[in-house]
Amino acid sequence: RWRNIHYKTVDKQIQKDITIAPMKSSRPIRGRNMLSNSIPSAASAVNLYERQGDSVAALEAYRSLNGDATFSQVYNQSLLSYVSTGDETFIEQIDVWKKRWELESSQQEQGGLPNRKKTRKEYTILFNECLILFVSGRARDAASGILGTLRPVIIKAKTDNTILHDELLGITARMAFLVLDCILSISEGSHGGLTQVDDVCTSEYIVNWLESQNLLESDPQLKFLLQIYKSRIDFAVRDPINGKIVDAKIRGVKKELKQAMELFNHKIRTTGETVSLGSLSDAQSQSQSGVVGEGGNAAPYVNRERINHHATVEVGTQEGLLQAHHQSALNLKAQLEQLKGNTKKSLVLCAEARASHTDPSYESIDANNLVIVYATSRKRHLA
Repeated sequence: RWRNIHYKTVDKQIQKDITIAPMKSSRPIRGRNMLSNSIPSAASAVNLYERQGDSVAALEAYRSLNGDATFSQVYNQSLLSYVSTGDETFIEQIDVWKKRWELESSQQEQGGLPNRKKTRKEYTILFNECLILFVSGRARDAASGILGTLRPVIIKAKTDNTILHDELLGITARMAFLVLDCILSISEGSHGGLTQVDDVCTSEYIVNWLESQNLLESDPQLKFLLQIYKSRIDFAVRDPINGKIVDAKIRGVKKELKQAMELFNHKIRTTGETVSLGSLSDAQSQSQSGVVGEGGNAAPYVNRERINHHATVEVGTQEGLLQAHHQSALNLKAQLEQLKGNTKKSLVLCAEARASHTDPSYESIDANNLVIVYATSRKRHLA
């Protein structure tokens, strides 16, 4: 099987809302989800993880904070400990974190905490819990956990034909992408193609809902990721009789990848800016909202930094994540050309993908893909 560098959901960056767990492999997952703090030293700890991908340094920065720790600081410290050292305490105390947040949020409601901010933090905590389940090999449990909350949100939005508020759209889109990852993971190797995890919120239903949310206006990077997921889903669909990829879906893949690359080249890379792989509006609200009332005095913050998308960047940072998704798009294009019998172009795209992002764990993926290209073009000695 053709292999790709499928990063587990959109957001392995720090959203200043709660970090996510690493995959149990050589490739770490970087979460864009840390609980936000307006305190400078806490913000610098978030920045260490967000910009440098250094969970150890970020953890030490949190431990050096003075004064009484807030809920978000304790949560982030425990989660960073899990990411950097594999400390299972965080997983064991997931229910405790939920109860603590319920208590904190009830107190904040008395102080006038807006419902959207409260909901966003609840979604973030749920997202991290289910992502940990997913990278632990429990894709069905992860999908069920997300859909318990996401299903009524999607159904109501589609029924009422409404668009979610920007403050919720970023985290909700990430939850939806995680469900799609779960479906793709469960379906891998299936002769019948996609195996759905819900009778209502199928992959098609979720994709249609995401398309109705005007992601391009909210954040081009979210739209770019949606095009990648649509391509992956089309590749996973199989003819129920012979188990082969459906020709009509191949044409759909070509269209989606073309749009994805246009977005990357004209809306993302040409600006020289990384906003986040969540939503821009989400980033703007981060330092404003906080989690437990810490961000009320913070000025609006947009997470932008000039970067060179051709330069080598650290794996797991925001810049590295963006290039990794670009690498994923190149691999999908290479697979498409291989299926069309265009060996030369497929090899060129494989080489471009190999050069687009430096990651030691990618070597075996690249070797696997080259074997498939050579073997299907009757160059078995090279394979």
